[in-house]
Amino acid sequence: PFWMSAISSRVVRRSHELYRDAAATDPRAACYGEDFAYRELALARDETVARAMAAEGGSPEVRKKLIARGKLPSPGQGPSAETRGRSYFRIFALAEGRAGQQVLVSSAGGDPGYEETSKIVSEAALLLALRHDKLPRLRRRLGCGGVVTPAYALGIPFVQVLQSRGIDIRVHEESGEALPTLVRDLVSEIPSRQRYAAFSCN
Repeated sequence: PFWMSAISSRVVRRSHELYRDAAATDPRAACYGEDFAYRELALARDETVARAMAAEGGSPEVRKKLIARGKLPSPGQGPSAETRGRSYFRIFALAEGRAGQQVLVSSAGGDPGYEETSKIVSEAALLLALRHDKLPRLRRRLGCGGVVTPAYALGIPFVQVLQSRGIDIRVHEESGEALPTLVRDLVSEIPSRQRYAAFSCN
């Protein structure tokens, strides 16, 4: 499993719960489906790399030992600008329906741990503060109801903003036997690393 799945899966399942509850009271609301299931996996080039990835991180005690040995950064530390400039991410999301139909979505960008994360957080805040009228009316209807997720609260306008800021988010038409080749080709590409001023939001 991908090491972030313990966190990410809970966010996705919370989105599913919110959409499901909205669909129960509003026929316009889309939901993930009653039998929705979700999991995350990490791609590795071979079994040796996969085993090393599976062993990384571990318990808090293991992480403390790795920090003490200089294998992981201490709190407040981070990679250099040069390292961030060479870093990038690529994520694939494969959805499969009851009848076997498939849809692949890919997302890619620059350094995920610092630069893209700060970009995503900043753009979410600006969207809420300056362009809340662009957010899905259905989501706004629930107003002050508990903890909501980016997918539920911000929806497609958030995707569009991130695309305009250099994060490559695409829905692919390929499916079935064509997917392995598509994924292999995309993995071999190095995403462009574009930097935009977050405060250009109108």
